[in-house]
Amino acid sequence: MKDSKSDITKKLLIKSALDVLCKTSYKGAKLQDVADEVGLSRGAIYWNFKNKFDLYDKVFKESFDVSMKEIFDIFDNDDSVINTITVLINYLLVERLHINHKSALLYNGLMLEQPEGLQPIITRVDKLFTELFNRHHSLLKKGIESGELKNNLDTMLETRALYNFIWGYYTNKERFFSNQDPKKFKNYVLQKFVIQLKK
Repeated sequence: MKDSKSDITKKLLIKSALDVLCKTSYKGAKLQDVADEVGLSRGAIYWNFKNKFDLYDKVFKESFDVSMKEIFDIFDNDDSVINTITVLINYLLVERLHINHKSALLYNGLMLEQPEGLQPIITRVDKLFTELFNRHHSLLKKGIESGELKNNLDTMLETRALYNFIWGYYTNKERFFSNQDPKKFKNYVLQKFVIQLKK
């Protein structure tokens, strides 16, 4: 089923808002800039969204909430622990790299800025991160119990180190990794956070 014209417009505006927020800040981002980037009038924003908060709430849902749902679906498969983490890293560093890179910049900016009124969004995203850490931690424990992974792993440290490593890549990709082949980086992560965990 094809998206309606209204759905297509909404998606364009959400993508544009993410781009604008990454370049500026929540307070500095102007709705006119969002509309200009996709060649629409500011009225198109108010036709499709209640207000600035509603638009940016949808930006977070399309970036963080969608990513997390897809990650949790990866955790819910019946594959081996090693294969599950491999699929997860491919998702984070290949399939969803572009949008996650922007989402990380957006989240870091909001954490620095702490704009009034956006706390419910930040709280929701923080809960998703907590669930992500807990589920990955449980996956590693399952791998130890099944004999797939080394039994001396600090599972919480491994979990947090992996996501902090990837988050650092997202937020510094253009600054420190612009000349680095993304495939090499992904393979490095697989070596450090998957292959080395095997028994």
